[in-house]
Amino acid sequence: MLSAGGYPVTLYGPLHLPAIAPADPLWFALLRKAHTFLAYLLCLTVLAHLGVFHGLIRRDGVFGAMARGR
Repeated sequence: MLSAGGYPVTLYGPLHLPAIAPADPLWFALLRKAHTFLAYLLCLTVLAHLGVFHGLIRRDGVFGAMARGR
Protein backbone atom coordinates (compact mmCIF):
# COMPACT_ATOMS: atom_id res chain seq x y z
CA MET A 1 0.00 0.00 0.00
CA LEU A 2 2.80 2.41 0.88
CA SER A 3 4.64 1.66 -2.36
CA ALA A 4 1.49 2.35 -4.38
CA GLY A 5 1.09 5.64 -2.51
CA GLY A 6 4.61 6.70 -3.42
CA TYR A 7 5.86 6.49 0.19
CA PRO A 8 9.15 4.82 1.14
CA VAL A 9 8.92 1.62 3.18
CA THR A 10 11.45 1.98 5.99
CA LEU A 11 12.71 -1.26 7.48
CA TYR A 12 15.09 0.10 10.08
CA GLY A 13 16.60 3.57 10.25
CA PRO A 14 18.10 4.44 6.86
CA LEU A 15 17.34 1.00 5.40
CA HIS A 16 14.46 1.19 2.90
CA LEU A 17 12.77 -1.67 1.10
CA PRO A 18 12.45 -1.45 -2.68
CA ALA A 19 9.04 -0.51 -4.04
CA ILE A 20 6.93 -3.56 -4.87
CA ALA A 21 4.21 -1.62 -6.70
CA PRO A 22 4.29 1.40 -8.97
CA ALA A 23 3.08 4.69 -7.50
CA ASP A 24 -0.56 4.79 -8.58
CA PRO A 25 -3.44 6.54 -6.77
CA LEU A 26 -5.95 3.92 -7.91
CA TRP A 27 -3.86 1.04 -6.54
CA PHE A 28 -3.26 2.98 -3.32
CA ALA A 29 -7.01 3.49 -2.80
CA LEU A 30 -7.77 -0.16 -3.56
CA LEU A 31 -5.03 -1.47 -1.26
CA ARG A 32 -6.06 0.93 1.51
CA LYS A 33 -9.64 -0.40 1.38
CA ALA A 34 -8.31 -3.98 1.39
CA HIS A 35 -6.05 -3.18 4.36
CA THR A 36 -8.96 -1.73 6.33
CA PHE A 37 -11.23 -4.68 5.50
CA LEU A 38 -8.58 -7.23 6.49
CA ALA A 39 -7.84 -5.40 9.76
CA TYR A 40 -11.52 -5.53 10.74
CA LEU A 41 -11.70 -9.18 9.66
CA LEU A 42 -8.72 -10.04 11.89
CA CYS A 43 -10.32 -8.24 14.85
CA LEU A 44 -13.63 -10.06 14.31
CA THR A 45 -11.81 -13.38 14.04
CA VAL A 46 -10.10 -12.86 17.40
CA LEU A 47 -13.38 -11.81 19.04
CA ALA A 48 -15.23 -14.78 17.55
CA HIS A 49 -12.51 -17.13 18.77
CA LEU A 50 -12.73 -15.74 22.28
CA GLY A 51 -16.50 -15.74 22.36
CA VAL A 52 -17.21 -19.08 20.72
CA PHE A 53 -14.23 -21.25 21.59
CA HIS A 54 -13.40 -20.02 25.08
CA GLY A 55 -16.83 -18.75 26.08
CA LEU A 56 -19.14 -21.46 24.74
CA ILE A 57 -17.08 -24.58 23.99
CA ARG A 58 -14.25 -24.81 26.52
CA ARG A 59 -15.78 -22.60 29.23
CA ASP A 60 -12.28 -22.25 30.68
CA GLY A 61 -12.75 -18.97 32.54
CA VAL A 62 -10.74 -16.80 30.16
CA PHE A 63 -13.19 -13.91 30.50
CA GLY A 64 -13.02 -14.06 34.30
CA ALA A 65 -9.22 -14.10 34.21
CA MET A 66 -9.21 -11.13 31.83
CA ALA A 67 -11.59 -9.22 34.11
CA ARG A 68 -9.37 -9.88 37.15
CA GLY A 69 -6.23 -8.89 35.22
CA ARG A 70 -4.49 -12.26 35.45
